[in-house]
Amino acid sequence: MRGPTIAVMLMLTGAAAGAQNPIAWDLRAAPMVTPSPLQLSALNAACDGGSASACSALGYKYATGSEVARDFARAVALYTQGCDGGD
Repeated sequence: MRGPTIAVMLMLTGAAAGAQNPIAWDLRAAPMVTPSPLQLSALNAACDGGSASACSALGYKYATGSEVARDFARAVALYTQGCDGGD
């Protein structure tokens, strides 16, 4: 079940090649917010500590390029970690 779930997440965030999904366009058009390094490090620490929802939240950030540089490989790894953790 994990594969289809990740595929849907990536399509909704515009990570699928050639995605023309209007939802994906809206996500990419969201204003860029620069969090403090403390906020990102807290989210990373929570994910490393086993918080599935923190891993999913980080996956979203990396998939959309929201607050961090866009990195699809990292997004998939984080979404997978979130799914495996039950989120």
